[in-house]
Amino acid sequence: MSAVLVALLVLAQLPSDQGGLSVHPGRIVLRDPWDSQRLVISGVARAGSAPGGDGFKVSIEPPGLAEMNDGLVIPLRNGKGILRVRSGPLESTVPLEVSGQSDGLVPDFKGHVEPALTGLGCNSGACHGALAGKGGLKLSLRAYDSDADHSALVFQMLGRRIDRHDASRSLMVLKALGDIPHGGGRKLAKNSPEHRMLVDWIAKGAPKSSPAAPQIAGLEIIPPVSRMSVGETNRILVMARLQNGGYRNVSRLAKFASAQESVAGVGADGIVTATGHGEAAISAMFNNMVAVSRTQIPFAVAQGKVENFKPNNWIDQALASRWAELNIKASGPISDEEFLRRLWLDCLGTLPTPGQLSEFRADNKP
Repeated sequence: MSAVLVALLVLAQLPSDQGGLSVHPGRIVLRDPWDSQRLVISGVARAGSAPGGDGFKVSIEPPGLAEMNDGLVIPLRNGKGILRVRSGPLESTVPLEVSGQSDGLVPDFKGHVEPALTGLGCNSGACHGALAGKGGLKLSLRAYDSDADHSALVFQMLGRRIDRHDASRSLMVLKALGDIPHGGGRKLAKNSPEHRMLVDWIAKGAPKSSPAAPQIAGLEIIPPVSRMSVGETNRILVMARLQNGGYRNVSRLAKFASAQESVAGVGADGIVTATGHGEAAISAMFNNMVAVSRTQIPFAVAQGKVENFKPNNWIDQALASRWAELNIKASGPISDEEFLRRLWLDCLGTLPTPGQLSEFRADNKP
């Protein structure tokens, strides 16, 4: 089975006063044939290229370690090298290390198969993760019971869901591809990393998870903070941090959401679009874990009235620092009545009563 490292190269414009190319992540390490990595390249606007992906060239050294093919970096053999990005006079390199491509590794059920099923929505509450399952197949909701899921896929229904002789013709693969009728529709893209991984897992015996296999310890989003202008787009990466210290790109399988759509929205592909001024929290969920990044769109014209705000404590200092990032000034003092109204609305979601307002104004305690 060929191993594919997915590297979709996306441009993110930086402010005009910044130069140079920046490539995220800063180091690519692939430890098994099913790793995938998407890159975010920023600073290209300084070189005069368009935000759509034109104006840059990617090469991999030494030749034969990997190759570029229609936007994909395909590893060819184990080894170390660099991925070089050029755009006009600008250039950046990223260390690239490929291993495990010829070691006969087997996809791990907990580490590879279950996260793929979760990312594709197969074990969601609307699909086979429902209380009674769907179409005769019941999986645990978002993979909370790995042993039961393995038994359901491999042994139930007399083992008809997998084909050990021709893994690519397995029922669970053909249904996910949409090659035969499937109530949930098409879930897998043919020859995608997830498709190749599932076929390889079945071909190698569809084993349960190995106790020695590194499991996912947490998620991280790259970059953790993005600064944009209204109308710009940027892509964020989701990296799963493994227990052994390694990382795996899971951006393709993560679910994204924005806490402030009026400031920045995010699509299913992880592309963030700046729609207004302010700051929005962008969350990514994968395998029952959540990570959050911040997208900032500073105001073009400073907002607020107080020119020389003086912090009185560490809370004021933190607020002033964030205001500076967003080009916001303090709004000035407010009355006791306004303070109490805001406090009640923020904490309780209701307005204070006239009696509570009178009691607050009569209290002279600091």
